[in-house]
Amino acid sequence: MHATLLMAYVCLKNAHEQKKNLTYQYLMESVMICQLGGIVGIFIGVLLGNVVSFFVGSSFIIPWLWIITGVIFCFLVGISAGIYPALKAGNLNPVEALRYE
Repeated sequence: MHATLLMAYVCLKNAHEQKKNLTYQYLMESVMICQLGGIVGIFIGVLLGNVVSFFVGSSFIIPWLWIITGVIFCFLVGISAGIYPALKAGNLNPVEALRYE
């Protein structure tokens, strides 16, 4: 866990934030970061694909099935990559965390 996030969670834990809320907050941060990356990737992919199709002479298309698949995949990656750190942050003891830093 990064030192900045560690200090933020220690402050929240000291403010008597519930374990469930800390876990949920960390998990949502992970999902949002993955979704932002996915949206940027989808935008660049559609843009480059249509530029290539323009030069090749084919029609302008937006692959809606692949866009939806990409968004769902990014959501699943965010959940799977964030579940362990989220659970770890929820179980974090503030004294141990400050000792770690």
